[in-house]
Amino acid sequence: MTSIVRFGRYHVVLLKSERDSPSLLDRLRALIKKLIEYRQNAYQRRQLAQLPDYLLKDIGVTRADALKEAEKPFWK
Repeated sequence: MTSIVRFGRYHVVLLKSERDSPSLLDRLRALIKKLIEYRQNAYQRRQLAQLPDYLLKDIGVTRADALKEAEKPFWK
């Protein structure tokens, strides 16, 4: 987006960046959102590892698959 501003007999063209950088508050919100996502991943993997075999079979997951998933780091 551009704007033309007139100063006396001069015309100045102001160019606005199409992509504004995120504010500090936006970055903080994104960080908190990511941390919540990491916490949920870890919680869900712990819960999956604690399910009994008959429930794992019901959802189509083997015990080995559940334990493998539970061993993943929280950020993956």
